[in-house]
Amino acid sequence: MDFDFVADHIQLVWVDKNMEDYRRTQEKFRQNTDTLATFNNAQYCIDFIRQNSTKKIFLITQGLFARDIVPQVENCDQLECVYIFCHNVQNYRDWALDYDKIMKGGIFDIDDDLNISLTKGIRDYLLQATMDLQNKANRCLEKAQELTARYRELYQAKCTLHLSRPPDVEDPAGMQPQ
Repeated sequence: MDFDFVADHIQLVWVDKNMEDYRRTQEKFRQNTDTLATFNNAQYCIDFIRQNSTKKIFLITQGLFARDIVPQVENCDQLECVYIFCHNVQNYRDWALDYDKIMKGGIFDIDDDLNISLTKGIRDYLLQATMDLQNKANRCLEKAQELTARYRELYQAKCTLHLSRPPDVEDPAGMQPQ
């Protein structure tokens, strides 16, 4: 995986008061992206999310912090989805129904299940981002082709300069037409 591209577009954020207990799980998540920011304080996590508006954030929160954090960041455009990692999924199911970004991510009590869903979420985001970039590139190419055709029309109709080469061929020496 090209981590530079992923690092430019994705930020994985995990908040848990017992972060040091999850070293093995953190390493699993780092296989998806090396941009894992960890917090053991809800407010620091909220501030981090609000201040990082250039990347899509995938948030993992322990259940204890979910009810505090999610209402404060749910409407942040940079927040792609929320994953709740807890001991009892039933404690959060009804409450989570009010939050689209939790519904997009999910609620998990097993780290491997969370990792599978997280991997799929990042993959889906990257596929969509790739399609968006391809569409933009295609529109730019179409516009460049239109402008090339327009340039040729203008050149043929109005240009009084004498060129020793066709107008769409660059002079490797950078010399101006005479």
